[in-house]
Amino acid sequence: MTKNDARVEVRALLYVKVNETAEDVLRVARTLGCAAASDPKRIQELFAPRFLEEIKIVTASCDKSQLALAARDSYKDDIMAAIGTDLNGFKLDELVLEQIELRER
Repeated sequence: MTKNDARVEVRALLYVKVNETAEDVLRVARTLGCAAASDPKRIQELFAPRFLEEIKIVTASCDKSQLALAARDSYKDDIMAAIGTDLNGFKLDELVLEQIELRER
């Protein structure tokens, strides 16, 4: 939902990777293990709830015009900023907004 009560469906792909520092590689290896760190299903379980919540929060602060095609780069940047860089040794490498569909109530 946007701040002007439009329902929004967002389909996004978020790509994470381990930060390329020795400290972060060791942190991921210690907390998840190498097998889990490279398992897409495990990574999705780990990050999807946080990413979904951040997308909802950012979307709720937008109005319909901010989700228009011309403003999507700003929307994407806001989501990436909300997710942040502290992902326990991982970093958000890329965010692809596949679809944003607005539906009036």
